[in-house]
Amino acid sequence: MKIGLAQMHPVIGDMDGNIEKMVKTAADARSQGCDLVIFSEMVISGYPSQDLLKHKTYVQANLAALETLKNAVYGIGVICGYVDWNVADAGAGRYNSAALLSDGQMLGTVYKRLRTPADVFDDDRYFVSGTGNGLFTFRGKRIGITFWDPVWHERDGVFPDDTAAVRVDPDAELVVVLSASPFAYGKDEIRQRLFSAAAARHGVPLVYVNQVGGNDSVIFDGGSMAVAADGTLAVRAGLFEEELLIWDMDAGARNLPSPVIEKEAAIFNALSRGVRDYLFTCGFKKAVIGLSGGIDSALTAVIAADALGPEQVTTIFMPSRYTSQENYEDAAALAANLGTPYEVVPIDDLYTVYMNALGLSEGDEGSLTCQNIQARIRGGILMARSNQGFGMVLSTGNKSEVAVGYCTLYGDMCGGLSVISDIYKTEVYAVSRYVNRHSAVIPARIIDKPPSAELKPNQTDQDDLPEYAVLDAVLKAYIEDDCQPDEIVALGYGPDVVGDIIRRVNQSEHKRCQAAPGLQVSARAFGLGRRYPVAQRWKG
Repeated sequence: MKIGLAQMHPVIGDMDGNIEKMVKTAADARSQGCDLVIFSEMVISGYPSQDLLKHKTYVQANLAALETLKNAVYGIGVICGYVDWNVADAGAGRYNSAALLSDGQMLGTVYKRLRTPADVFDDDRYFVSGTGNGLFTFRGKRIGITFWDPVWHERDGVFPDDTAAVRVDPDAELVVVLSASPFAYGKDEIRQRLFSAAAARHGVPLVYVNQVGGNDSVIFDGGSMAVAADGTLAVRAGLFEEELLIWDMDAGARNLPSPVIEKEAAIFNALSRGVRDYLFTCGFKKAVIGLSGGIDSALTAVIAADALGPEQVTTIFMPSRYTSQENYEDAAALAANLGTPYEVVPIDDLYTVYMNALGLSEGDEGSLTCQNIQARIRGGILMARSNQGFGMVLSTGNKSEVAVGYCTLYGDMCGGLSVISDIYKTEVYAVSRYVNRHSAVIPARIIDKPPSAELKPNQTDQDDLPEYAVLDAVLKAYIEDDCQPDEIVALGYGPDVVGDIIRRVNQSEHKRCQAAPGLQVSARAFGLGRRYPVAQRWKG
């Protein structure tokens, strides 16, 4: 049997566009001699559809699209994900489903057993668990169909009765795994290891098809693959790009080497893909970024230029009386290196107007009020340029700053998308060095100089924050690893430092609730992945 693995970017809610792409992909697979083409989980409606699934018309539209697909594709079998009603109990919601289609017929349906309750998924909110066994015969081959979650539950060598990867039937000659598994660095390697182990353990080849692309804050990396019955990697799709991968089961395993991608490269490619898909899906082709001469805005501009093309990214430098000559030079050099449109809009005249209107004097300069006025002037300029047709404003705060509230509401937090809000400051430096691996796209001085908001004389970030190596380690332990304060102290960090960082994190929830959506690349991002109340008094 020859199989096409269709690694596709389904756009949430674009049933017609998704079906059109699926029909073309199926025709392509058929022209290459495939017997079967496999798409990812919930490919028809896009994943995660979230509360759109609560609209009956949304589910009905996805079912109508499935019917269109069934009647449009002939000469090749199709396995794809969709949403179905729980017809046995009309009040009990929906199934996350997979269908096997061929020549105008629905040959079988599988309803996902294990729901994904964690992080961005919240499947318990939308779906009930299925009970089907998922074994079908197609062109003489017994095919079991399941989803990613049962395989993931095997990762620790634990095999509950209903979670084993090939429990669909011991007689299966092929197991197909549909997935919508988002990117986090290192996860691709884990997937391959799990599938190789499961295939070898059960003595059956596995085909895994994952979706790719950015849907809202969530970025899917693809990495679809086929693993032979002895656990060797037969074929594997790339990361972050759509692809139709062909596997001939009868040709034998090729035992491909496991691909290795640097962490910094993976993060950069994920963010670039996330920016492109987020803007295009929202109807934008262009972006606006405020350059400061610092590393955060520099990396954001590089990512945006890679995602959209430099001519589509307007960079604006907004100097004040506190801006150093170095930053004038570095911002201009970066824009020139990228080839982005660049303009300089000084803010001192506007700042003076604010000072006079609010009755502030020179003695107030350097106060938090005056610092925030400058940030908000800059945010207003960027939003005005967006209104003038220059594109979506991309905010430039990193995860370290967003975590402790080292940012200004309605100022540098302005924007429609927060590009690097899920990478720590130390990671910003690492990814920037990756960007410069061949040439200094980001001027070296931007990477080397002490970071500063330049909102008062001689200011540096470390006037207000611990060294970023310490800050980031404590933040990761608290936010991503769920460590308690005493556990973080036991890692070697001072109790006063740990207490101050955690206090800042907890006090800044109101800022994060009003921030632009951020692209998720870590195991735990702010937003859907971490939900805390704003008005609360817990100090633990």
